[in-house]
Amino acid sequence: MGRTSARRLFSRLSEDLATVAAEYSGFVACPLCLRLFPGDAIDLEDPELTEEHIIPGELGGTITTLTCKRCNNTHGSKIDAHLIQMLRSRDSFAGLSNRPFRGRIEIGGLTVPTDIDWKASVGEMTTFSLRQFKPSVHEAIQNQMRDGSVKTINVSISFDYIPGRTNIALLRIAYLAMFREIGYGYILSPAASVIREVIGSFEKCPIEVGQFVGRIGIESASISEPLHFLKIKGGIAIMVIMTLVTETKRYYAAFMPSPDLPSEAVITTLCDAAKSMTRAFPAGEQSA
Repeated sequence: MGRTSARRLFSRLSEDLATVAAEYSGFVACPLCLRLFPGDAIDLEDPELTEEHIIPGELGGTITTLTCKRCNNTHGSKIDAHLIQMLRSRDSFAGLSNRPFRGRIEIGGLTVPTDIDWKASVGEMTTFSLRQFKPSVHEAIQNQMRDGSVKTINVSISFDYIPGRTNIALLRIAYLAMFREIGYGYILSPAASVIREVIGSFEKCPIEVGQFVGRIGIESASISEPLHFLKIKGGIAIMVIMTLVTETKRYYAAFMPSPDLPSEAVITTLCDAAKSMTRAFPAGEQSA
C-alpha cells in the first residue's frame, strides 16, 4: 500500500477528529490505542502510522484504515494470525487445502514431528510425513518395531491457534469497521471503549465474547459487500457481518454496541442482542 493512499486517509481522519475534538486539529489518533500522530508520522523512513486492512489481506481484505505501527504489528501476530490459522485449519479438515497440519506421532514413548495431510473428509487416504528428527530416535523406533514391542501409535494434531484470540480478531475487525463507518464519534464513546479494552486485553479473552461473535449461516447472495451492517432492536446494537475468504467464503459476525449505551451495559446488551437473532449463529457456532 502506497503512502499516497495513507495520506488521503490521514486527511479524512484528521478532519473527522477535529470535528469531535477541535484541540487535536491536524492529528490522527490510532483507533486501537488512541495515541495521537501528526501527518509526518506517515512519511518517516519507518512510519509510525500505517495503513492496514480492516479484514486481513490473507482473508481477502481490501478495505483499509490507519493504525499505529505498534498496534498493527502486535495485533497482526498476536490476534489476526490466530483467525487466519483457524480458517486454514477448517479448509484442511474440509479437504479444500493442500496445507498439511503440524502434528506429532508417539511410538513406544518416543515422539517425532510429522506433517499430516488430512484427506478423510473427501474420501481419500490421510498421509503422514515425518519431519527431520534425530537419527538416534529413528533407530530406536526401528528397533521397537522390529521386536514387536510397539502396541499403540498415538497421533496428535497442532492447530496453532487459540480460540479466544480468533474471537478477539473478529471483534477487532468489527470495531475497525465501525470506526471506518462512523468515525471518532463512535470510538471515543464510553460504549466503544469497552470493546477497545477487550481487544487490548487479548491475552485474557472474556468468555462472554464467544456469545456475540461467531460464524453465521446466510445465503451468499444476500451479502454483496465484505462488510455489512445490520441494526438490531432499533439500533441498540449493530451486527457487523464480514466476508472472510480463504479457499472458500465464510461469513462471520460480531455485535457492536450503540455509542449511546452506558459502558456498564455493553456486554450484557450484546449478549442479549445475539440471543435475539435466533438464526444468527448456527448451533455450536457461537464461538469461532
